[in-house]
Amino acid sequence: MHEVYDHRDRGVNAAITIEADDARQFGVSSFYSVKVEDGSAAPLVVCIPFQERWDGNSALRGVTEEALCAVLIDRLRSIQMGPLANTETNRALVYTQKALHALKQRPRLRTIASGTPTPFEAVDHETTSLRIIDESLGESPGAG
Repeated sequence: MHEVYDHRDRGVNAAITIEADDARQFGVSSFYSVKVEDGSAAPLVVCIPFQERWDGNSALRGVTEEALCAVLIDRLRSIQMGPLANTETNRALVYTQKALHALKQRPRLRTIASGTPTPFEAVDHETTSLRIIDESLGESPGAG
């Protein structure tokens, strides 16, 4: 296991520890443990197993990066619809949507390379949605 520090700052994230298993197949970690511990209560531990491979014949045994992005997008959208809405959260929403869009391109690009069809195709309305949000931030589509 190794610790992940990317989330750390001076705020509440200082009480959150993230650990990842040592890289497995293809040099990628596939299991994460997130522990919230501030000393006032029993620690909260959330385990996140990721799908290790998907070739159409493998069992689905974990979440995908796309699923995790979808969770974040839903949460950020709900924040933006309430009294806590702000420019930084909107920017995070845009970039998380862009990350999801990019992740969804991987199977399509593998299909092009291999000639084998895939059920995961990019949806045009996402690009349109990103373009509208980008324009609201004063950014050109594809920037960042």
